[in-house]
Amino acid sequence: RAFDQVAANRGAPLEANLKKVAELRQKPLAIARQLVRLAGLLHDIGHSCFSHAAETVIHDGIGHEGFTFKLVEETEFLGGLLDKLYFVGFASLLGKVLRGGPVMPPQLKVLKDLVSGEMDADRSDYLLRDSHHCGVEYGRFDHRRMIQCLDLNEADGGVLESACTETGFTPSRH
Repeated sequence: RAFDQVAANRGAPLEANLKKVAELRQKPLAIARQLVRLAGLLHDIGHSCFSHAAETVIHDGIGHEGFTFKLVEETEFLGGLLDKLYFVGFASLLGKVLRGGPVMPPQLKVLKDLVSGEMDADRSDYLLRDSHHCGVEYGRFDHRRMIQCLDLNEADGGVLESACTETGFTPSRH
């Protein structure tokens, strides 16, 4: 939903930004949408039972994030299947979005932000889920309104990052 909102309001600059990544030149918005969806679904696949408490025992020093990257990128796990379903190199690209930082092309920062940033799907999901299951108000917020307010900001160097409008209505840009 968050990606669709940004693409609907700011599709042209988003598409122009994403086309700078070789793997996204042909269908930038369609491929980016799949990257965001899969990153959202798989970003915590390396988590084991008992969350962070079991990491030192189960993950042999690489932590749940390192295990997530391994599961997503390596061909003997999901990497081979992802490359077969999408295109060769898709698993590596997804891994870069999940990792962020210097391994990720800067044009993909906006995708990473939607999954794991300041106003992200991961945090939104666990705040709403945990408050619901714990029976408390803390963590409940209007996630639909937050999505409605999503926009893009051009940071230093022309890199796009997710932002939030004051009103939730993007002014017409001509």
